[in-house]
Amino acid sequence: MDTIHPIEKESYQIIESRLDLSIYDDGQRAVVARIIHATGDISFGDGIAFSPNAITEALSVLQTMPHVIADCQMVRSGITKYNTECFLDKVKASSNGFPTRSAKAIEYGVNLYGDGCVIVIGNAPTALFKTLDLIDKGFKPGLVLGFPVGFVGASESKDKLMECNNIPYITNSGERGGSPVAAACFNALLKLGDKK
Repeated sequence: MDTIHPIEKESYQIIESRLDLSIYDDGQRAVVARIIHATGDISFGDGIAFSPNAITEALSVLQTMPHVIADCQMVRSGITKYNTECFLDKVKASSNGFPTRSAKAIEYGVNLYGDGCVIVIGNAPTALFKTLDLIDKGFKPGLVLGFPVGFVGASESKDKLMECNNIPYITNSGERGGSPVAAACFNALLKLGDKK
């Protein structure tokens, strides 16, 4: 059983003193607090979106030890205690830039592992758009954590993810996101699973 480091414990106490997270249930609150702790950004306390029963479904999926595909190496590196793969090194850039390597890498992983794998996106909106396109074509992920970042497509891709009513997901609204957010979300779910 992991013990919490005093600095981490103090960080969570500061978060609780500055922010009312009572709008979230216990599992959601643990995820949101971990994201805030990892980013140092209290504003993540508002705007994290969970599909219905996302935490319960995510924990159930993680018990099956699914393949986990990250859109970039930073997300893969940030996920602790779980074998996570990134396939950017398996695909070549398109001559005109589209589809992006990130989109091609997600498709490569989905083609390799198929239904049930977990998709964790913390960088490229095009990777999330590709995931959603594959879902439209019949792919059934075990879970999607969608936190792409940036001014081109990040907000729109997350809005589209929030329209999915047939898959478990966790995301946030707007242009903010990033690898630390995606990795923190996944790590929080792992920790919740350890407590079950």
